[in-house]
Amino acid sequence: MRPADDPPVRTLIQRHHPWDELQNTALAIIDHTHAAALAIGGGVRDAASGIVTLSHPIDAADPDSPVLTVHASATHCFVAFSNTRGDADAFAKYTSLMGKSKPTHCLDLVTITISPGTLHLARTGSGAVRRNNRANIKSSRRELAIVDAIVSRLDALIRAEKELLRKAAAAGCGSFPKMAEINQVFKVLQQMRREMDLEAVMRRRSKKRRVVVQEIAGVTAAATTAWSSAGPTQPLTKRVRTLRVVDPRSRSRVVEVLEQVCRSAT
Repeated sequence: MRPADDPPVRTLIQRHHPWDELQNTALAIIDHTHAAALAIGGGVRDAASGIVTLSHPIDAADPDSPVLTVHASATHCFVAFSNTRGDADAFAKYTSLMGKSKPTHCLDLVTITISPGTLHLARTGSGAVRRNNRANIKSSRRELAIVDAIVSRLDALIRAEKELLRKAAAAGCGSFPKMAEINQVFKVLQQMRREMDLEAVMRRRSKKRRVVVQEIAGVTAAATTAWSSAGPTQPLTKRVRTLRVVDPRSRSRVVEVLEQVCRSAT
């Protein structure tokens, strides 16, 4: 039985403003990410814009490791797992007026852009900036601790929205007009959480690398067999550029391996 001081489910639904909850969480993430970036140190701070840039290879022992990149200021934060080393300006497509990525969601005080392995949050012109925000970063994970904090905030709101959805379903309130709004915000939160899931990002990367390794092995075997009739290296490498390679980034590696095969055969 419901406690006497616990309001009815339909009252909870009426009082709930899911988009405001999402907006407040996004603003809190911007504030904390900026404060954390300043507290961590070791990054690059642009004096004119106030943007702090941090980067950290997810696997320092792997020269091909994706790099976690964080751009943070009082008005925005950009967190990406998908950058390769040296891709320092990846955030430009999210912040430039000529950029190709448009906001996924435009709220009153903040815009949210979600793409694979990337989250960009930005205050709009009317979004108030919090002052004297501090972040105490004790974790040795440094830049990764920023992601941990983002995931923690998203998880907290996801749990709250999920519990409200559960109560609404149990009380037969699933057809209330506001439930569609709550469901939509719940899906947005899940999307944000999914793209900030480091383990999932690394699993996707491992799967892609297995495909690349298989392609290289297949092309190498074919190149070894075809060497006697292919002639010089140049015509053979030109041929490999026409091959159907699942991951375009593997094409240069295929050419490199092919050239090694050709050299070893001479």
